[in-house]
Amino acid sequence: MLLSRAEIVGWVFAVLVIAGMGFLALHGSFNSINHARAAPASVATVKILTDPKTIGVYTPAKITLKVGQAATFINNSNADHTVSAKDGSSFDSGNLAIGARWVFIAKKPGTYAYICQYHPLMKGMIVVTA
Repeated sequence: MLLSRAEIVGWVFAVLVIAGMGFLALHGSFNSINHARAAPASVATVKILTDPKTIGVYTPAKITLKVGQAATFINNSNADHTVSAKDGSSFDSGNLAIGARWVFIAKKPGTYAYICQYHPLMKGMIVVTA
């Protein structure tokens, strides 16, 4: 049994339409309807600035993060600094030279006071929530 040219064209067209629908179902804009996507965690930024009263200041001095969220500390002042947990063991950036960056990643809920080891009048706080 041979198919006519019109029947062959019809079958090819049907196969292409079905393949196109399958592609759109897997890769099109409707693909994400039933798939929940986590919002990307935002990154907080704390600038270390020059302050004549304390040599430097953390701006903002208090930040709130969720577990897994990151905070980037950027030394924009005219001196080296640290971001060191006041308890002495939770975290420590080490020396942050002028222009250096350090990233803190919140691992567990709590309130963490921090200071600059070189300039103890510089104070800040990180609050981590679940």
